[in-house]
Amino acid sequence: APAEVLNRPSRIVTADKIAKAQAKAEREAKKAEKIAKEKANAPTASGEPLKIIRSIYKDGKISYEWIKTERSAVTYWLNETAWSKHSPREDYTIEALRLIVQNLAEKHGVSFDQQLKILENKLKKRRD
Repeated sequence: APAEVLNRPSRIVTADKIAKAQAKAEREAKKAEKIAKEKANAPTASGEPLKIIRSIYKDGKISYEWIKTERSAVTYWLNETAWSKHSPREDYTIEALRLIVQNLAEKHGVSFDQQLKILENKLKKRRD
């Protein structure tokens, strides 16, 4: 037989190959399901995480924080807003709070003011 015929991969389907293919399909399905869940839980309409400035150091370096879920975005907003009553907030924190409200409003198809009202109600319930 010619060399190219002998060098071809085997076309015989064995139980081992079938099991490997099924395992691979299951892994890919789980991975796709995980990605879909992450996108559904994300704080943005696009399903991407939200990048905010966490702090700016005296030497000018900036540290960022990724907010990956809607729940963590709401928690961040509630905590920072509650603490702002006790001490002034930096401009970048105020911008992060605005960015969270804006992205949640876009995700849920409501106005900025409506989303802000929703978050303020949650803050009020938390205090009571």
